[in-house]
Amino acid sequence: MANITAADVKKLRDLTGAGMMECKKALEEADGDIDKAIESLRISGAAKAAKRGAERTTSNGLVVAQDNVMVELLCETDFVAKSEDFQSLAAAIVAAAASSQVGDQEALLNLTLADGRTVAQGVSDLAGIIGEKLELGRVALLKAPVATYLHRRSSDLPPQVGVMVSFEGSDDAARGAAMQVAAMRPVYVARADVPDDVVANERRIAEATAKEEGKPEAALPKIVEGRLQGFYKDSCLLEQPSVQDSKQSVAQVLQAAGTTVSAFARFVGASTPDGFNPYRISREGLDWEVPDPAEPWSHIGYWGDHQIIYLLKLLEMVEQRTPGGLGTMLANETFSYADVPYRLRTYAEIVANPHETIV
Repeated sequence: MANITAADVKKLRDLTGAGMMECKKALEEADGDIDKAIESLRISGAAKAAKRGAERTTSNGLVVAQDNVMVELLCETDFVAKSEDFQSLAAAIVAAAASSQVGDQEALLNLTLADGRTVAQGVSDLAGIIGEKLELGRVALLKAPVATYLHRRSSDLPPQVGVMVSFEGSDDAARGAAMQVAAMRPVYVARADVPDDVVANERRIAEATAKEEGKPEAALPKIVEGRLQGFYKDSCLLEQPSVQDSKQSVAQVLQAAGTTVSAFARFVGASTPDGFNPYRISREGLDWEVPDPAEPWSHIGYWGDHQIIYLLKLLEMVEQRTPGGLGTMLANETFSYADVPYRLRTYAEIVANPHETIV
């Protein structure tokens, strides 16, 4: 058996990033051959990553952009998300995607990085070193020129909200549109982009809601049309009130700047497509939500738990500050308003389609 020195272990660790004991074991199994030890560590790292893939969920990560490409790289914890190695890998991946103009996840995984590895291998190698499950998330490629807006939810974390807008005209106006997309979460650029089946479903929901509310039959067509216009105003970027000037629509603001927007991509959060964390905290630890096709409420249940907790804490604070005053307040008619980037559908709409509860 070869004599494994501390210098050998350090050299292997510097080359692979693996732990000291793992490096020592790999060298012993390879009889001191460093190339075989590196191969062994890569194989064992891939095996560990595969096992983690079956057991863990990537609920964190970051969004990076370069030129007209935006990429999401996912991990398990914010500790990894803000690490230099993780951010360096993300930068290398988006650089490769931008260079090759790749906007498809599967194609990007097979793309070669500057160091000669594929993106898939780079992700797998880092997962083996870090000890967390890592995944390539969403990928977007838009026609240039584009305006990009990346938002950090905390100063010590990398961007986890990313928007890219394809445009012609003013850079400043396009960046304003990107910020609008991040804040108000439109689904389409214009009403012409809304699929016919989506429009038909909105009409059906609007009619069912109006009937549930007891509206006169003769008034239904006008009511349905009015609510459909409201849907367009919520869902279409150009028809939304501008966050920069609420008296104008986004279309009016862009027109005044001589700018047109043709497409956008939005990555909000690293946990779910909507950016909500699909878990709740229990006495046993983190209880991850598992969507149940037979239970339409399962996909929003934990998000609802969060809202209940926030409300409970607020009510407790009120009672502490003004003992006995809460009962008096609850007996009064009170109006409150929060400018959030979504709205809840009405009860009748939810009954008509419980899988679509949020606009």
